[in-house]
Parts: sequence; structure tokens; C-alpha cells
Amino acid sequence: KLSQAKAYWQQLPSHLTKQEELIMIWLQQLVSAQQLEAAEQLLTKSLKNSWSAGLITQLGLLPASPNCKKHLVLAQSWLKKRPNDAALLHCLGRISQKLQQWEAALDYYLASHKISPQHSLCLEISLLYTALGRLEEAKFYNQQAILAMQKQLTKLPLP
Repeated sequence: KLSQAKAYWQQLPSHLTKQEELIMIWLQQLVSAQQLEAAEQLLTKSLKNSWSAGLITQLGLLPASPNCKKHLVLAQSWLKKRPNDAALLHCLGRISQKLQQWEAALDYYLASHKISPQHSLCLEISLLYTALGRLEEAKFYNQQAILAMQKQLTKLPLP
């Protein structure tokens, strides 16, 4: 089935294979089939053609692979053109963490958080701080995540 899907993807007109929604669907199929190299190639090619926060996020979420160092170098080169891109910084943090570059991961995460605070990012920061034994910092970011999530709740009466 995967070979049929690949053949179908390759036969699609180029304007369709550049649509982010279709790229995401095809990416999920490749990752599910453990075709990580093909998934990595799809993402890097797509990002070179058209920048997208959604696609750069997916690059950071790919499972660890032997190509992580290559992704780190590529993403760092993109950072030169997009120094204030929160999604790119978050992706760099995730890639650095996969490479066990803990301090670099924290630096990227914190830079991303400064630009665009998100509760999921706060949780990632908290988990990394916890693993590093830096419990005060972990507690702070855990509380930030909880506060952000509370703002999304429907207001209900409390005693």
C-alpha cells in the first residue's frame, strides 16, 4: 500500500504537493510507516520551497534519527534569516534535546518562549529542567503552563 501511495503522491500536480494540508497528511503516513528519511526529505524540501510554522514544528517532532545533526545545522542556517521565529526556535530546542545538547535545548526553548509563550512549551522546559535537577526552574515553568491552561477553561463558579 505504501508503494501505491508513493506512486500516487508522485503523480499529483506540483500545486497540490505544495499544499501544507496535503504535505501534513503525507508526512503522517510516512512517519507511521517508519519511512523517516522520506519524511525528513519531504519536510526539508517543502520548507525550502515555502516556509511554514506548521512544517517546522513537524521537523522538531520527527523521531530521533541519524540525520538529527544535519537537521540542526540546516535549522540553524534558517535561523540566520528568521532570528525571531518562535516555531523555528522551538524546533531547534527539540532537535538539540534529541542530540542531548541540554543547555542548547534550554536556550532555544527559552528564546522561543520569550517570543511566543505557550503552555506546551512551558511543560517541555519544565521537564528538561526537572531531568537536569533544576527543580526551582522546573516548578516555575510548570506553574506557567498551569496558568496558561487555566485561562483556556470555561469560567465556572468556585466556592
